[in-house]
Amino acid sequence: MSVIIIFLSLVLSIIISAHFKILFAYLLGDKTLNLKFNPFKYIDFFGTFLMPFLLIFISKGTIFFGYPKRYYINYYHFKKPRRDIFFVILISLFVYLFFVIFFVFISKVGFLPKNLSIVLVAVNLSLFLFNLLPLYPFSFFEILNLFLLNKIVFLKEKIISFLIFLILLYFNFFSFYSRFLINISTLLVG
Repeated sequence: MSVIIIFLSLVLSIIISAHFKILFAYLLGDKTLNLKFNPFKYIDFFGTFLMPFLLIFISKGTIFFGYPKRYYINYYHFKKPRRDIFFVILISLFVYLFFVIFFVFISKVGFLPKNLSIVLVAVNLSLFLFNLLPLYPFSFFEILNLFLLNKIVFLKEKIISFLIFLILLYFNFFSFYSRFLINISTLLVG
């Protein structure tokens, strides 16, 4: 049951974060974007469904992350492109952080059961922390790529990111990471 809750909350958080990214880009000047909320346009079959489902299922809910489908924002419509791109990338981090704070708050008020709150906080905290990693396809990597502006570095970083991920899997980093998330979530929820 908790594996299904982890998977559904992960997918919903990814979709909502992606939609806020597009909404923010629209507000900053890219009027070519479609603002109708269609969750299917954010779903990358591998990054939003297959990989998270397999990771959650195989690890019994201890490894959970994913990413949305790449969508194209026309940065030429922004008034200050570098600054606005930075804010568009940053908004997804703030969405995950907002969800963490929101679920802690509604848990403290008593609207959600403690176990469900811990799972929801842990999933969004995980998405927030993973997006701080300077690895592809996470948000902090996009910020680095924005300031480096070197596509050769981008290709090398994708390969290096994959190798680092495999090393982390090999050394069982994610079990320590998931225990850390659950402990922090339990402390936050109370």
